[in-house]
Amino acid sequence: MSAAEKMSRRDEMETLLPFYLNGSLEGSDLEAVEEWLASDPAALAALGEAEAEFSGATAANEAIRPPADALSRFAKALDAEAGPARKPAGSSWLAQARPRRRVPWQSG
Repeated sequence: MSAAEKMSRRDEMETLLPFYLNGSLEGSDLEAVEEWLASDPAALAALGEAEAEFSGATAANEAIRPPADALSRFAKALDAEAGPARKPAGSSWLAQARPRRRVPWQSG
């Protein structure tokens, strides 16, 4: 395996590490990452870096909490944007002027 191919494989495996860490990696990709981690000493260093990034991102996301009243304010804003509720449309002037005729085979 050439140096360029080896680097390309490493880049591919590093791209899969976040999915490996969050448990969403399956099938041949999971097997490839596990094989890479077992066979390449540099892979463990890459895994450590990915874990640090993953835990930092997770902590930052969990630290962001919406205000307690955010959902109710959003619902009020939607109601204000939509305006007052309208009554359902009645029958048209044409339907009122010309009642429907029933045919013998029509049920209901």
